[in-house]
Amino acid sequence: MKSKQLIILVAILAAAGIAAALKMRSRDAAIGGKPQEVGNRILKGFEPEGVAGFTISDGKDSVEVAFKDGKWVLPSRDGFPASLTAVNELRDAAHQLKVLSVQNVGASQLGRLQLREPASDVPEAERSKMVSFRDAGGKDTITFFAGKTSEPKSDGGMNFNAGPRPQFVRVKGTDGIVYQAVQGFSSLNATVKSWLDKESFFKVEKLKSIAVTGPTPEESWKVFREAEGGELKLDAPKDGEEFDATKAAGPGGAFAYAAFEDLAPAADKEKAALDKPTHTAVIETFDGFTYTVKVGAKAAVAAGADAAAAENYYLSFSADGKFAEQRTPPPPDKDGKPTETEEQKKAADEAFAKDLQKKKEKLAAEQSHKDRIFVVTKYTLDGVMKKRAEFLKDKATPAAPGAVPGGAPGAAPAVPAAAPVPAGEPGKIEAVTPPVSVEIPAAKPEEKKAEEAKPAEVKPEVPAAEVKPAEAASAAKP
Repeated sequence: MKSKQLIILVAILAAAGIAAALKMRSRDAAIGGKPQEVGNRILKGFEPEGVAGFTISDGKDSVEVAFKDGKWVLPSRDGFPASLTAVNELRDAAHQLKVLSVQNVGASQLGRLQLREPASDVPEAERSKMVSFRDAGGKDTITFFAGKTSEPKSDGGMNFNAGPRPQFVRVKGTDGIVYQAVQGFSSLNATVKSWLDKESFFKVEKLKSIAVTGPTPEESWKVFREAEGGELKLDAPKDGEEFDATKAAGPGGAFAYAAFEDLAPAADKEKAALDKPTHTAVIETFDGFTYTVKVGAKAAVAAGADAAAAENYYLSFSADGKFAEQRTPPPPDKDGKPTETEEQKKAADEAFAKDLQKKKEKLAAEQSHKDRIFVVTKYTLDGVMKKRAEFLKDKATPAAPGAVPGGAPGAAPAVPAAAPVPAGEPGKIEAVTPPVSVEIPAAKPEEKKAEEAKPAEVKPEVPAAEVKPAEAASAAKP
């Protein structure tokens, strides 16, 4: 090879190497370093503490979660609290994404790994979940696409691990490179309701009374307890009404474990019709809380929602509370001496103060949701949307005229079955009938002799099987 040709070849190779290095440097800058190796973090430089907000989109739904005034909230739901658990799980999972393998994948192959950028015109089976993290200034710090998951490699034994699976991940700005993470995301949902803090609701404890005003008098009622833990009673029962406490289990536990499905924005106020509630429940508790719950119209059903969503209702509630600020000590004994020591008094006062603080915090949290429009299931309202008659004892149905117990109306009395023949003297058959109590009036003196002379009459018809042989033979003679 001539020296001139050799120089040209070396120059071409050098140019190719420089181009490759520049391209690699461009990719490195997008993810904060050189292409990751097995075991290293995929999102190099990402720190959970620096996240002040994020957006998740799947091409159909999108949710924004933001950190505001020291709390994680959902701007699209008027600043309602977001689930802190869900937020932390997402940030930690993103931080812990580690490389299992690195693959060079062209744009045409991203669909099979569900790594295409989500959009309505992209087939759902090819869409990724796009996650964009933002800093305190609202600037996107990193965006990645979470794609298809796969089963972890088996070690020959049975795998009971139900945690996150290996998942394909693509980082925006690193075209052509796809990572398979050792563990991906256990949950990555783009619907708003999946990020709501479901603990931010109200909970009724130690129910004292519940008074419901329904659309009709038959749907209006009140039940109450005279003492904590006592049996429920019907307030102001009418003549003939017998209350069945066992049928009031629903109202007795109303909203003790209440949950909501979704939260409607304030813009849906007219649609919710909570200014004209179908049912209003006023609930009082033995620990000083009072709740006013209003049930509005049936909730709007989104396209593609399951059939159960058609039975959801809009609901709002308000909370109030009156609590004793000082503990009432036990009365002194008969000699006027205190019934508790100084140590006991101190411990009781501290417990009272702690319980009072807990009540005030609960009340403040519940009052923060006044005028919120919640969406709840019909099951949640079963204890409220009842009729008064559903709490009453069932009345016995009167028997029809001519009815015979155990048979059809007008039917003849059933003939008792013949009793088994007991062992006795050979050749003798005895019929045994159940004992019958018959009241025989005293005979007049002049009738006694006549009655003694003739056999006693048996008015009830005796079954043929119970007639003695001697009597049968006598009857057969002409």
